[in-house]
Amino acid sequence: AEEARLAAENAEKARVAEAERALERQRYEEARRAADQKAAEEALAAEEKRKTERVAAEKLLEEKKAEAEKKWIEERMNVEEAKVAVNQMNQQQQSRAASSYVQKPRDIKEEQHMNDKYASMDLEERAFSILLDLGMISQNPDPSDPNYDSSSDNDFAPENIFK
Repeated sequence: AEEARLAAENAEKARVAEAERALERQRYEEARRAADQKAAEEALAAEEKRKTERVAAEKLLEEKKAEAEKKWIEERMNVEEAKVAVNQMNQQQQSRAASSYVQKPRDIKEEQHMNDKYASMDLEERAFSILLDLGMISQNPDPSDPNYDSSSDNDFAPENIFK
């Protein structure tokens, strides 16, 4: 009887110990699942944060590109406007020079000298000389001259630019 009672107690202790081990395993598994779930949530949150930061960086980059392009266009427009203004000033200057040349009173001697000068020329040379005297055209500078300004050459004959 005593042995049966001891065996029953040992069996009860073994069953309780087994239940405690099962409970411990269950807690361990729950803790592991909770840790895995937390790690997955943190990874998802980190990925969302990276996406948000990347989108923000791309948006900032696009804004900076747009701003730089706008500034470039404004500068280019300013350059174009300046070229137009310079061309208008040159045309006005030529027009004033021509009108002042025509309106300038001349004495008889000077007028006779001009008539003799133009009369001795053939038609093309006379036309060129009159335009030159009026300031409507200027003689072409020598391109091989070291002081020659070639900055506006492309404006005169852009079709002759070979790349």
